[in-house]
Amino acid sequence: MSDGIETCGGDPIAAANSLKESGVAPIVHVIGFDLNEKDQKQLQEIAKAAGGTYTNVKNQDQLQNEFNKTVQDSFEWLEWEVREKFNLSNYYLNQREEISSIFWGWFSKNMHENFMINTAITQLRVKNSITSDQNAKLQKLRRDFYNQLNLEVKELEKVLVNITQEEYQDKKNQIEEIYKKNISN
Repeated sequence: MSDGIETCGGDPIAAANSLKESGVAPIVHVIGFDLNEKDQKQLQEIAKAAGGTYTNVKNQDQLQNEFNKTVQDSFEWLEWEVREKFNLSNYYLNQREEISSIFWGWFSKNMHENFMINTAITQLRVKNSITSDQNAKLQKLRRDFYNQLNLEVKELEKVLVNITQEEYQDKKNQIEEIYKKNISN
């Protein structure tokens, strides 16, 4: 807020540029109080350099309205950001739950199938339909097959979880960028 042109020997435009480039994403709203055109020009340049806005007010009511408007705008964008991040988190958790559910169901079915094949091989051996060597070879094939299958499925699950996490982070970054862009304007 200012009631005129800078007279203290500083460079407010350079300071505004520095602030904007600092990565802090400042919210800069410059308000001039009943200024002439020359004084307004410098304040407009400060606001522009900082990526903010400039308004000239002529009385206390207009000044209070500008303060209220700035606070309201900030709250609305904050509410938007919180709501979007909440929705994104829910989506992400649902995705993770869905991936987990699919893979636990798959593991359960495979364990059951593995058990049934083991039982069938054991029954063949008990009935002397296969030799001990054949039993050992079939059991090894069964174990190797299901061990490899489980490794591949775990790797697939890991890939899907990583993709979901990357998607979550990308969308979160987009929300934050939109928020920063709109808050700093």
